[in-house]
Amino acid sequence: MSELPNKVTLEALTALADSGYTEYNHLAGTLTHCTITLPCGFQVTGESACIDPDNFNEELGQEIARKKAVNALWPLEGYLLANDRYRAELASAHDNYLGRMRKEFAYLDSNTTKLITFLSKPQPTFVSDYQWEAMKDQCELMKAYREILNMRINNAMAS
Repeated sequence: MSELPNKVTLEALTALADSGYTEYNHLAGTLTHCTITLPCGFQVTGESACIDPDNFNEELGQEIARKKAVNALWPLEGYLLANDRYRAELASAHDNYLGRMRKEFAYLDSNTTKLITFLSKPQPTFVSDYQWEAMKDQCELMKAYREILNMRINNAMAS
């Protein structure tokens, strides 16, 4: 389907967090707040706390708060990847749709040109008057069909 991955990984989330800026704040003596500012400017946060200030460990508090901030990226990156895959699928479907129309146009154009060439010559004796007139009508309809299909292709290319 696409060159996009089919899942979000912890490694990718950690790399994203590492590419940003991390800041820690210690609030109320036992609360550690971690803010990760991603390269795009969006921020995610995580917190950790202990019950007794005597048990407070700054390094452990930062580690836990950062893990929670990184975990906040799961739904965001999951949505982003799913949406990117969806849009890639739509683009692929659009390209396939356009390709089918182009193929149909090429076939129709070839057959219309052949019929125009055939009708530009004198009526063969093996073709009845009815068939000859019907082929002329068919040719006009094929030209109209070709024109409509060409307009559809141009419209699809513009969107």
